Amino acid sequence: MSLAVQIKNIVGVLLDDGDWHEVHPGSMSVNKFELADEDDILVRAGSISGVSGMGLVFKEREGGRMIACPITSVKAVRYGVEDSDRISASFGKFAEKSIMNA
Repeated sequence: MSLAVQIKNIVGVLLDDGDWHEVHPGSMSVNKFELADEDDILVRAGSISGVSGMGLVFKEREGGRMIACPITSVKAVRYGVEDSDRISASFGKFAEKSIMNA
Protein backbone atom coordinates (compact mmCIF):
# COMPACT_ATOMS: atom_id res chain seq x y z
CA MET A 1 0.00 0.00 0.00
CA SER A 2 1.22 3.50 -0.74
CA LEU A 3 0.24 7.00 0.31
CA ALA A 4 -0.63 8.18 -3.20
CA VAL A 5 -1.66 11.84 -3.16
CA GLN A 6 -3.08 13.09 -6.45
CA ILE A 7 -1.12 16.23 -7.43
CA LYS A 8 -4.26 17.77 -8.92
CA ASN A 9 -5.72 17.81 -5.38
CA ILE A 10 -2.72 19.49 -3.69
CA VAL A 11 -3.64 22.97 -2.44
CA GLY A 12 -0.57 23.78 -0.32
CA VAL A 13 3.11 22.82 -0.06
CA LEU A 14 5.36 23.20 2.99
CA LEU A 15 8.92 23.78 1.80
CA ASP A 16 12.32 23.89 3.52
CA ASP A 17 11.85 27.65 3.97
CA GLY A 18 9.26 26.84 6.67
CA ASP A 19 6.38 28.52 4.80
CA TRP A 20 3.22 27.03 3.37
CA HIS A 21 2.83 27.96 -0.30
CA GLU A 22 -0.71 27.95 -1.69
CA VAL A 23 -0.90 26.20 -5.07
CA HIS A 24 -2.83 27.61 -8.04
CA PRO A 25 -5.16 24.76 -9.08
CA GLY A 26 -3.82 22.60 -11.90
CA SER A 27 -0.37 24.22 -11.98
CA MET A 28 1.69 21.53 -10.23
CA SER A 29 4.04 19.22 -12.09
CA VAL A 30 6.79 16.74 -11.12
CA ASN A 31 9.72 16.15 -13.46
CA LYS A 32 13.52 16.17 -13.72
CA PHE A 33 15.03 19.11 -11.80
CA GLU A 34 17.49 20.88 -14.08
CA LEU A 35 18.75 24.46 -14.43
CA ALA A 36 18.99 25.89 -17.94
CA ASP A 37 20.10 29.00 -19.82
CA GLU A 38 18.06 29.33 -23.01
CA ASP A 39 18.60 25.99 -24.81
CA ASP A 40 21.60 24.84 -22.73
CA ILE A 41 21.20 22.65 -19.64
CA LEU A 42 23.62 24.06 -17.05
CA VAL A 43 22.88 21.59 -14.24
CA ARG A 44 21.60 18.17 -15.27
CA ALA A 45 19.19 16.19 -13.12
CA GLY A 46 21.08 14.08 -10.60
CA SER A 47 24.50 15.55 -11.47
CA ILE A 48 25.06 17.11 -8.02
CA SER A 49 25.68 14.70 -5.17
CA GLY A 50 22.99 14.97 -2.50
CA VAL A 51 20.55 16.94 -4.69
CA SER A 52 17.53 15.07 -5.97
CA GLY A 53 17.23 14.64 -9.72
CA MET A 54 13.46 15.04 -9.40
CA GLY A 55 11.74 18.35 -8.84
CA LEU A 56 8.41 20.00 -8.25
CA VAL A 57 7.11 23.13 -9.96
CA PHE A 58 3.89 25.05 -9.30
CA LYS A 59 2.34 28.49 -9.53
CA GLU A 60 1.49 30.22 -6.26
CA ARG A 61 -2.18 30.98 -5.88
CA GLU A 62 -1.64 34.62 -4.91
CA GLY A 63 0.50 36.67 -7.28
CA GLY A 64 1.14 33.87 -9.77
CA ARG A 65 4.85 33.47 -8.90
CA MET A 66 6.35 30.18 -10.11
CA ILE A 67 8.17 27.98 -7.57
CA ALA A 68 10.52 25.17 -8.61
CA CYS A 69 12.55 23.06 -6.19
CA PRO A 70 14.14 19.65 -5.73
CA ILE A 71 11.49 17.21 -4.52
CA THR A 72 13.51 16.77 -1.31
CA SER A 73 12.65 20.39 -0.36
CA VAL A 74 9.02 19.37 0.18
CA LYS A 75 8.24 18.72 3.85
CA ALA A 76 4.47 18.20 3.55
CA VAL A 77 1.48 18.82 1.29
CA ARG A 78 -2.11 19.78 2.00
CA TYR A 79 -4.73 18.34 -0.29
CA GLY A 80 -8.48 18.29 -0.76
CA VAL A 81 -11.11 21.00 -1.02
CA GLU A 82 -10.12 24.10 0.95
CA ASP A 83 -11.59 26.82 -1.24
CA SER A 84 -14.72 28.09 0.52
CA ASP A 85 -16.24 29.12 -2.84
CA ARG A 86 -15.95 25.54 -4.10
CA ILE A 87 -17.37 24.22 -0.81
CA SER A 88 -20.29 26.65 -1.05
CA ALA A 89 -20.90 25.76 -4.69
CA SER A 90 -20.85 22.05 -3.89
CA PHE A 91 -23.19 22.55 -0.95
CA GLY A 92 -25.49 24.67 -3.14
CA LYS A 93 -25.72 21.87 -5.73
CA PHE A 94 -26.36 19.34 -2.96
CA ALA A 95 -29.10 21.53 -1.46
CA GLU A 96 -30.71 22.01 -4.90
CA LYS A 97 -30.80 18.24 -5.49
CA SER A 98 -32.19 17.65 -1.99
CA ILE A 99 -35.00 20.17 -2.55
CA MET A 100 -35.83 18.73 -6.01
CA ASN A 101 -35.92 15.20 -4.64
CA ALA A 102 -38.03 16.12 -1.59
